[in-house]
Amino acid sequence: MRREPGPVAPEDLLEEAAGADYDLARRRVRSIVEGPALDRFLRQVRDYRNRTYPPEATRVPKVRMKDEDKARIGHLFVAALDDPARGALPPPPGLGAAPTRLVRLSPETAVKQVLHHGDLTAADYRRIPDLIENDRFLRTGDHKLSFFGYYDGRWHRAMVKQAKTADELYLASYHKARSNQVPESIRKEREQPRKD
Repeated sequence: MRREPGPVAPEDLLEEAAGADYDLARRRVRSIVEGPALDRFLRQVRDYRNRTYPPEATRVPKVRMKDEDKARIGHLFVAALDDPARGALPPPPGLGAAPTRLVRLSPETAVKQVLHHGDLTAADYRRIPDLIENDRFLRTGDHKLSFFGYYDGRWHRAMVKQAKTADELYLASYHKARSNQVPESIRKEREQPRKD
């Protein structure tokens, strides 16, 4: 059986996007999320889930993957942080500067997502860049930001966490949220026209 390569975009293209140029980072990530890489990634994650867990499994305490499975699936860059969001996170240890702009979805988190939030489709995952770019976020811990967006009559929440020992950002969770899970200030902001 032929294995498809993981969906990580060429590092040389993303390396320059990780730094100062938000527009470049945003364009690079959108080309990944809007292209076939996302579909391939989700297909590989669902195949892994179906091979590893019984059909009735929807909750597992922690997803543990072998290194070869992680390498085969790879990770997917799903969003780019703008300056206000980057500034809400502390500088990574030893860097003394704002963290990378690039947010990645690890294979372990993707498997957890499929198990816990199997109702999410590729179209839902393609909303992540918009959700994170809309600047409706709250700092929910020393190294975590929660982003909120309203699509098709439902709130969506994405949590981004900063690695404590490296200059990396990860999508820790993404799901549809009930209205009472969204801070009142953000719900009210949605009702007011934005001033750009």
